Amino acid sequence: MAYTGRIVFLEIPFGKVKWNKAIRYPFQTAESDAFEGPAKKLRIQTADDEWGGLVFDNDIGSWDVQSLRCFVVGRRARPVLGDVLDLAHYLLILAPLKRIPPGAYQRVGVGVVKGRSISSESEWVRVF
Repeated sequence: MAYTGRIVFLEIPFGKVKWNKAIRYPFQTAESDAFEGPAKKLRIQTADDEWGGLVFDNDIGSWDVQSLRCFVVGRRARPVLGDVLDLAHYLLILAPLKRIPPGAYQRVGVGVVKGRSISSESEWVRVF
């Protein structure tokens, strides 16, 4: 997983987040050289939506916005009352690699958006 250039990190309130246990990290087993997990589409249509909650490592102009996916790495722990779709969801933003294999993505940013800004459908991808 080589990378050149600047990457951005999020400040996540540890102890107040429910982590996504479906994501497999490359350091968990010797067999994997990539992150693997369910990637979801973003439901953000315009700048008036939640684009401000996304921070890209490089210029977004180099990616087809419709092809972007995200790993939900965690979400704010649910209060006793309230809808999970209104809670903050912490994301790794992914873009497809321009090479094989199909289903291969790269990290291009991070973000915090409400759950309603993320599709409920997912596809299993590998992130190099």
